[in-house]
Amino acid sequence: MANAQTEQREKKTVWQWLCWAGDRYFIKAMSSMALGLFASLIIGLILSQLAQVSFLAWLQPYADMVASSSPVVGSAIGVAVASGLKAKPLAVFTSAVTGAIGYDLGGPVGAFLAAVVGAELGNLVAGRTPVDIVLVPIVTIVCGGLTGTFVGPPISALMTGLGTLINNATTLAPVPMGIAVSTIMGLCLTAPISSAAIAISLGLEGLAAGAAAGGAGFGLFLLLWAEVLSCISLIRIFLYTTASQLVAVVCVFFCDGLDDLRVACALVILPP
Repeated sequence: MANAQTEQREKKTVWQWLCWAGDRYFIKAMSSMALGLFASLIIGLILSQLAQVSFLAWLQPYADMVASSSPVVGSAIGVAVASGLKAKPLAVFTSAVTGAIGYDLGGPVGAFLAAVVGAELGNLVAGRTPVDIVLVPIVTIVCGGLTGTFVGPPISALMTGLGTLINNATTLAPVPMGIAVSTIMGLCLTAPISSAAIAISLGLEGLAAGAAAGGAGFGLFLLLWAEVLSCISLIRIFLYTTASQLVAVVCVFFCDGLDDLRVACALVILPP
């Protein structure tokens, strides 16, 4: 009887530890990773598109600084992950280095793993010695750097190979693979996992990228429906959608032929 109660208590402890680890690393850390990715790479993509307008070309250098090949993206991911884990300040600041190392060797996933390991181990030694200002950065950089060095390249190769397989399979069987890719990306959008990080790590392109964008758009529609549209009748949604399309046609007709400056002014003046 005592052994049974002990085993039950141990199972409960293990389950609680698994729940804690899942909440800490799968929800909090990955949610923070998505914020870091949005604050760097996604904003960089937006700036690069704005820089295509002639009078906004001065934004291009800023967009290049946070391009997909820049280690700045990894630094943003590292700081965001360490901050989400509530690490000590020195561990958070040093995670900019470990995130850059992991991103350079393994992409967003490599940056995530390097930042998690570096921040956690750096946080363990923080506040325990009088030389924290030296010891914490060293432990964080060395542990996170080793994780990025040994884990990053295999992860990068795995994600690249998986992305190539998905792209080729989508080209050969567009309908079933398109449905599968769009469904998975839609589910990822509602989860703490960063769908943008997955798409970038896999290197999706062509039909697969279109299916991923479609799945993300449908996921956004579901979230919007759950938050806003569920309280509106279907007839009103139909009328609003039709009216917005008619207004858009009229606006496109009057804005056709305008230069970039006048188009930008028209977009600012028009209601959202």
